[in-house]
Amino acid sequence: MTAVIIAVLLGSDQSQAQRDAEIIRLSEEIKKAPKSVALYSERGDAYFQSGHFNKAEADYRMMVEIEPKLDPTHWRLGLAYYYTGKFDLSAKQFEKYQTVDDVDRENGLWRFLAMAQTVGKEKARQEMINYKNSDRPPFDDIYKMFQGKLDPDTFSQRVTSAAQGGKQRFYADLYLGLYFDVEGQKDRAIQFLKAAEESSWGRSAGGGPGWMWYIARLHRRHIESKKPKSGS
Repeated sequence: MTAVIIAVLLGSDQSQAQRDAEIIRLSEEIKKAPKSVALYSERGDAYFQSGHFNKAEADYRMMVEIEPKLDPTHWRLGLAYYYTGKFDLSAKQFEKYQTVDDVDRENGLWRFLAMAQTVGKEKARQEMINYKNSDRPPFDDIYKMFQGKLDPDTFSQRVTSAAQGGKQRFYADLYLGLYFDVEGQKDRAIQFLKAAEESSWGRSAGGGPGWMWYIARLHRRHIESKKPKSGS
């Protein structure tokens, strides 16, 4: 996924105290320049990466209010809607993105994930976007897996056996984690999300790929926070 404006990612080794300090700095800058889309973008990312999804959503919405043309490209707003539980708005945001990029299957995957929360995974699967052109590997296969056309274990083995690089393994682990979460297999979901989080490629990547590294970390924590504690 790409967007018109994407903030410089905070380092993965940065402490929450450092992120909090960055948010304070950005908030002071916004007071001086309340119409700066770039500042809202950067603070929104800092909020999102800190798990403050409602505040991230507010900053992303402000970006669109200031510069409406950003709306269809704003996949980060779609993710913020997802993690604040606004699944209908999330799905609609990814539908908007489809109008500017009809190849990127990550968009279709997140639309499915949002729809699965409201209409169930089977109906959401029936209504998945049909793509005509191939995407970058391994997203054609990831999409087939979510469509139910490719077994997840076969897919995982295919990525490994092809000796593909860290980039493809990272995306495979991330979306296998999200797939098993939808399927209700929480332990397997956590296993793959942890693998994605531990990816040296994902940790060091910039732009959209680096942003998705944070999804691996945040979604794992999201699942773990909802798992019943042993003995309960």
